[in-house]
Amino acid sequence: MTMPIFKRSIFSILIRFCLIILFFHLSHIACAQVDYYEELQSEGQFITLQSQPLTQKFSNTKAVKVIYDIQHERLFFTNSSKYRYHHDFCREVLRNNPDVTEFNYRNYRASNMRQYILGTINYYEDQQVYALEFATTERFSKDNIRLYDMIVKRAYIGENLYLNPITERQMDYVRNIPKPPPIITSNELYNGVRYQLLVPGSKISRLRKIDIKDLKNAQLQASDIVLTNGSPNEIDLCAGLIITRFQSPLSHINVLCQNRKTPVLALKTAYEDYDGLNNQYVRFTVTTNHFILEKVTEQRFLDFEKNNKRVRLKKLSWDTASYMLLPIDRLQKRHITSYGGKATNTAELYKISRLRKYCQLPENAFAIPLVYYVRHAKRSGADKTNRITHSIRF
Repeated sequence: MTMPIFKRSIFSILIRFCLIILFFHLSHIACAQVDYYEELQSEGQFITLQSQPLTQKFSNTKAVKVIYDIQHERLFFTNSSKYRYHHDFCREVLRNNPDVTEFNYRNYRASNMRQYILGTINYYEDQQVYALEFATTERFSKDNIRLYDMIVKRAYIGENLYLNPITERQMDYVRNIPKPPPIITSNELYNGVRYQLLVPGSKISRLRKIDIKDLKNAQLQASDIVLTNGSPNEIDLCAGLIITRFQSPLSHINVLCQNRKTPVLALKTAYEDYDGLNNQYVRFTVTTNHFILEKVTEQRFLDFEKNNKRVRLKKLSWDTASYMLLPIDRLQKRHITSYGGKATNTAELYKISRLRKYCQLPENAFAIPLVYYVRHAKRSGADKTNRITHSIRF
């Protein structure tokens, strides 16, 4: 009786061992990522390569980066989640490893030094539109139209692909060529968009609906989630912000809330849609793909408050004792309290000698100390309407 049991146990162990080997083999296959396709034959392949765009100008948008190698005459639809930038793909896959500054200088504009034509196919889900876009530094040439024509021939999208010129200079070029490709403007894309997911984050707190005309004088609490009809230029520290006007990625309110880690949503119909949630506890979540705004209980709010620290504003130190105008290349990081962040950060560019090969820095630039701005605000009375300078004492 002992032998059959022993044999059965050995057999069971072998079966388990084989299953484990098979599991690891299948896991390796599943985890293997495609680097690129040279033809895009289906929507499934697009989904395999897609990632979030580098800037969240529009919601529900996916992006695939495209590279044409001029010397070797090869087109690459790249895995854009694995290789976030064109330079990453060229370095890792094509083994072209120039300095990133040199790479950008050569390849994001028309020139004889150009090695690659670089673009991005964006798919706007709400509008069901595919559009080819180029960097703002691109001054359109036959290179850009050449890339568009190759994508039309080698991708399932075909002639449903639009070209989206994003600068006036690009638009002027397309208007003046004999047979321009189908064009879609950024304004046309915006018309089909309902919302923008501007700053990601998640908060649970009370929603306050405040008319944009009253927002400036409203006494906001740091725990308030603010819903307003429009878009403020400034806002006190709050837990979340819901506006009805779209923003550019570098708009002041967007940058302000990013620095404070305040979630922001722009939704055209928010002021009317969520009237019933005014003065209610809500969960407000913004991700790169969707948003949530829903009513919760007071206990849920209390639990959230207990387990999460509130963001608090840092009081910056000001040096109002420095009066000397300094040449900008003499500024050091320690001067930031005297001359401000923009001047001291610009001064760092002058220390990068190789940068002067690729961009023109201002000649004979100088920095004005903060004390003169503060003094002007005091003398003109502007400090009475500015929360920052009003707190400074001489």
